[in-house]
Amino acid sequence: TYVNKGIEKAVFDVPEDAQIIVLNFANERSPGGGYLRHAWAQEEIILYNSDGYRALLDLKYGRMGGGYAMPEFGLAYVRDICFFDKKTDKNRKADMLVSACYCLTGSPQLYDNPKTDEEWETKTLAKFNAFMAAAVANT
Repeated sequence: TYVNKGIEKAVFDVPEDAQIIVLNFANERSPGGGYLRHAWAQEEIILYNSDGYRALLDLKYGRMGGGYAMPEFGLAYVRDICFFDKKTDKNRKADMLVSACYCLTGSPQLYDNPKTDEEWETKTLAKFNAFMAAAVANT
């Protein structure tokens, strides 16, 4: 089934017995990216509609010992974040893949953006291979 909704609504359309894994193309240096500045990009939409920000802080101050740096071709797998729908008062559990995205805004970042089409393709494929490996390992 193809779902053409925002992620904050789509998670509630997935069958109850299905595992949900959402992909958070995240800020590689700051948990939540622009979440605290009320930005409205993909990462922030996930966090505004779930307890995912708490999960990222748990990751930073727990497993990462107070630091926070997503590897360019790695990711963090966060289990059981809870999405909530304020209108219907429903909740839904999902897992979250947290991966560093390339930043096209020109702001400082840890990793240089790919420079050629071939480099974009190679690096994007490496990221997606990591996503699939993590999803399979946690299914």
